[in-house]
Amino acid sequence: MKLLLTSLVGLENYVLEELRGFGLRGKVLRKGRILVKSKKTPLLNYASRTVERVIELIAVEEVHSLREIVQVVQSIDWDQYIPLDHSFAVRTERIGKHDFRSIDVEREAGGAIVDWFLERYGRRPPVNLENPWVVVRVDVDGDTLFVGLDSTGERALHRRGWRVYHHPAALNATLASAMLMESRWEGVLLDPMAGGGTIPIEAELGRRHVPHFFFRDFAFERWGKYNVWRWRLRLRKKIRWIADDIYGADLFWKHVRGCGENVRSAGARRVSCLRWDATRLEELPFTPKYVVTNPPYGLRIARPEVVYELYREFARSAKAAGVERIVLITTKWKKMLESLEGAGFSAEVKGEILYGKLPVKLIVAEV
Repeated sequence: MKLLLTSLVGLENYVLEELRGFGLRGKVLRKGRILVKSKKTPLLNYASRTVERVIELIAVEEVHSLREIVQVVQSIDWDQYIPLDHSFAVRTERIGKHDFRSIDVEREAGGAIVDWFLERYGRRPPVNLENPWVVVRVDVDGDTLFVGLDSTGERALHRRGWRVYHHPAALNATLASAMLMESRWEGVLLDPMAGGGTIPIEAELGRRHVPHFFFRDFAFERWGKYNVWRWRLRLRKKIRWIADDIYGADLFWKHVRGCGENVRSAGARRVSCLRWDATRLEELPFTPKYVVTNPPYGLRIARPEVVYELYREFARSAKAAGVERIVLITTKWKKMLESLEGAGFSAEVKGEILYGKLPVKLIVAEV
């Protein structure tokens, strides 16, 4: 079986590394799209921390018009994938310039599936745009059409399910996990600008191998195709305890309390949330050897001068506190590199990630 895994653009290598940990080999087809041959749909949904969606591929074709998309959809033997008594919906992600819209693809592809069933059986499965039993992905990336079944469901995998406090600038959990992979942290870990606590919570859940099914459901669980309970039992046995101390700090009590709410929801027992100033790390009662964080960029809440001063003071205090390795993302990467190197770190840009529509640089700094 061919699976199409989607990710944030720029995280492809982290997905490949994670796949190797599962004993799988992936291939990058396009930015944000990785192909893997596997029957482990449940494993990738339950345990992957860098993947956004797991799509069971039906067809990959080159297309140049909406009409050709419809022709590909009409050529598929749909009774293998959609039971007549189960509802379905078509979802589309369109990347690139086309003379049609995503909603046009969804409408025409959905109509083609209905027509296929009417012609074959004189009946059709119901369309349910709110809560479909089967989600058919008809994605168009440039001139390439991907058709498949979305085993993840309406909510992408970065929606872990444990978040009860929603920080206004909450970090995507798959990006947080990739940053943690890059950090190679051991021992004491700190996010000094933690907000709602995504990075420290992902650190514990990932290190302990806690599967996502504790917090949410998935589309493939409804299909009856997989022994869900066997997979759940297998992954439960891999959960382990860790002795590492993990901290999430923020300057504002509102976010510290929200971090605590998320920590309790996730059952992250090794994570402590505290109120602290990211420019006074040398005064902490512990030594945070590893720092992974998502500092403010100054796009909405502060003047650039304020952000640049924060970067300088954060770098200075991190060096004074004995931090050995820092991983962070920012749009103000030149100023961050300047601040880190000025404080005595060796810093470099490891890559660019498209976070929504915002390109951010991943920076790694070491003593």
